[in-house]
This record gives sequence, C-alpha cells and structure tokens, in this order.
Amino acid sequence: MLTVHLALVDDQSNEVPASTTISQPPDHAVKVRPGDQEAATQVQGWLQAYASSRDPRLREQIILAYLGLADRLASRFRDSRGTSPEDLRQTARVGLIAAIDRYDPDRGTPFVPYAVAYVVGELKRHLRDTSWRLQVPRPRKDQAPLIPRPSRQPHCTVRSAVDARRSRFPCLLNYACAYYILHTS
Repeated sequence: MLTVHLALVDDQSNEVPASTTISQPPDHAVKVRPGDQEAATQVQGWLQAYASSRDPRLREQIILAYLGLADRLASRFRDSRGTSPEDLRQTARVGLIAAIDRYDPDRGTPFVPYAVAYVVGELKRHLRDTSWRLQVPRPRKDQAPLIPRPSRQPHCTVRSAVDARRSRFPCLLNYACAYYILHTS
C-alpha cells in the first residue's frame, strides 16, 4: 500500500483530500504499457473527464494506469548517488500525481510526453536537492551558477580587487568582495 501526501503536490484544488492511500493496482485495472493504444485511448478519455469533474476515483484510476510509467522513469536514475531507489520511485509517483492534476487536455498536448517531462523534472529536482553534502536553500543554489569562479592568483591585492571589475577572471579576494556586496545591499 502506498501513501502519498498530496498537500505538497496539489495546490490547485481544495476539493482533494490532504492525503490519500493508493492500493496496489487490482488485476482488472487498466495499465498503460508502451504501444498499447487501446489502453492509452481509454485513459485519455478519463483524463478528459477528470479535467472537468475532478473526481477523486477517476484520478485514482489514472494514477494506477500510469504507475508503471513513473516507476520506469525512476529506474533510469537508479545509479544516482545519494538517494535510494525507493526515494526515486516515490518522487516519480509524486511527479506523476502532480502531472495528472496540472494536465489540461484542451491545450492539445498528449499526456504521456507531458507526464514524462514533468516526472523527469521532478526526479532531477530531487537529485539536485539531495546531492549537496551541505543543505543549502534553493534560492542560493539557483544563484550559484551566476557568481563567477575565482582564480587562485597569489598576487591579488586590494588595489587589484578594485580594478578587477573590468577584468574577466576575478581573484579570490574579488570574489569575496562581490559576494559581500551582493548580500549586504
């Protein structure tokens, strides 16, 4: 039995409970497999109906139909360091649920490519958040690529720190000054 807390996933609708328990798919449940056009067409009809009604039972059927997709996408990242396969599988399933909740069939985008992009994005975000040894807030992680890399020049002085605004490769002192200016103003 899989418990998914939707308070973190579903921020668009207040009609959905804060958490739900999804049992393992029964034998008669539709499972969409690659190349199975009949099942994909049936689930596409469910997605159309869910977009208008937001029926939780219909939502559960859609989730159960695409659990295999989420699990296959999670298995692509199984060799990633710093996280367990169970965490990856759960993150992929949370991404699948978010993709189902945010999918708009009126835009004309097929669901599977949309869900794959959404789930892979969720998995990459999870890996990015858990791969740093030190827990750094998300806004700081997003700023990291924007700060230039320092050079390790031993001849860097305060005067060269002031003049280095025009240079391409700042020394370590320039880097520290720029960081101080960014975060104190």
